[in-house]
Amino acid sequence: MREFEVMLDDNRFLDCVEAGDPDGAPLLFHNGTPGSRLLSASWHRVAAEAGWRLLSFSRAGYGTSSPKPGRTVADVAADSAAVLDHCGAGRFAVWGHSGGGPHALACAALLADRVTTCVSSAGVAPYDADGLDWLAGMGEANIEEFGMLAQGREAALATLDEERQVMLGAEPRELFDSVASLLSEVDRRAMDDDDLSRWLAACLFEGLRDSAEGWADDDLAFVAPWGFDVDELTGDVRIWQGEQDRFVPAAHARWLGANIPGARLELRPEHGHLSLLTAEMFGRILATLPRPA
Repeated sequence: MREFEVMLDDNRFLDCVEAGDPDGAPLLFHNGTPGSRLLSASWHRVAAEAGWRLLSFSRAGYGTSSPKPGRTVADVAADSAAVLDHCGAGRFAVWGHSGGGPHALACAALLADRVTTCVSSAGVAPYDADGLDWLAGMGEANIEEFGMLAQGREAALATLDEERQVMLGAEPRELFDSVASLLSEVDRRAMDDDDLSRWLAACLFEGLRDSAEGWADDDLAFVAPWGFDVDELTGDVRIWQGEQDRFVPAAHARWLGANIPGARLELRPEHGHLSLLTAEMFGRILATLPRPA
């Protein structure tokens, strides 16, 4: 694994990581919300064995990546291109989970000449999606989180910062107890996987180490115009979703599958939200992806 920083043209910098096979096919992964650049140690091994070069970075405001108040989902495309350019990677596959899903779609929309395959797993749909009740089926913790955004960025940031400080003082198991309303039974069982639970906790701790800015700006970007239209996406887009997901209900995946031209929808009745992140599922999804050419 290699950790590095990328300086951007606007004098911000991004905190990045590279893992897997350094000579393999590039795959950029966008973590969920809140999160960071960190990837599961078991994913490193799976990617290396499969010949994939994993790249990830902490979005603006997470970890030590410079904040960018007012950023849109679309803004991540330029940041992604800068990371890929720094690494000497041309065409690449992109994958985003949960809050990373819209950011992967942004890359597919705005870097269409470079993105060969886009995966959104358990990713949210646009907030103004026609015919979708965006909050329906979400656990109470998410409904409360998105409800407080009406107060504006500063108030939302203050509220999330209070939650951040509580989280940073918690044990990994306590983190998941605090969002019990979001956990289906299959996701509770997934948390018995020590590698998965330790990674998710470390990813969250790293992302929130200094502030809640990344978290607040992610949430605000999701409920604002994204900066691109998903129905204008072209290329190979794949939507993976667990039917038992209480973080991002399956209705979001169905909407994306119906509104992104040519999208492939993989609905898994046996999965939830976190269970899609096990090393086994990572390997299964990875095995379906064509290599960038």
